[in-house]
Amino acid sequence: MQQRFFLIAAIPTFVWLQERGQRRSRPEKVPLLRLGVDRIRRTWQEMHHFHDLRSLLVSIFFAMSGIYIIIAFSFIYGSQVIGWDDHVRVLMFVTVQITAAVGAIGFGWLQTKIATKTTYIITLTLWLVAILAIWQTPALAALSHQLFAVEWQAQYLFLVAGVLAGLSLGASQSAGRALVGVLTPRSKAADSLVSGECQPSWPQCSVSLG
Repeated sequence: MQQRFFLIAAIPTFVWLQERGQRRSRPEKVPLLRLGVDRIRRTWQEMHHFHDLRSLLVSIFFAMSGIYIIIAFSFIYGSQVIGWDDHVRVLMFVTVQITAAVGAIGFGWLQTKIATKTTYIITLTLWLVAILAIWQTPALAALSHQLFAVEWQAQYLFLVAGVLAGLSLGASQSAGRALVGVLTPRSKAADSLVSGECQPSWPQCSVSLG
């Protein structure tokens, strides 16, 4: 099901995005698989020349690992701690998807106005705020009752945390990929594109980065 979703979402790219690169001939009688393996080997041997990129990839590794752990356990947390209803769980899923797209677009625009590194740091900071909101949802519901005498159910406040998580999700992934592109040599631009799609499946994909 997930593969079909990505296939449908990628159709506009294949239809409307124009190829700007120049066609390059490949050596005759050399299989594409061998060419790919040789390129990965050369990239791995040259990684010591790209200190900043290597440090960034380590950062992205831990950041993306933490993000996917948060996503996985937030629904367990919502079920066992928050005690949300089924319709709220579905609403949370939809909310995260929509706000992730908004975060990717919004922070993509922000990157054109401020430094890419600064944008990436902001997205990680936003993640910290989202984690605190998820963790303290029951306490925030109780506090709102004490201060404002309103009965806000924790499951609905949890949706607010979901909005922050969704914005952080889209923003951190787009900012991380953009920063990889900035630090990647032009001759290895295709390798950096692969790195953006392989973030969740490190470390096996990290070999092709650079």
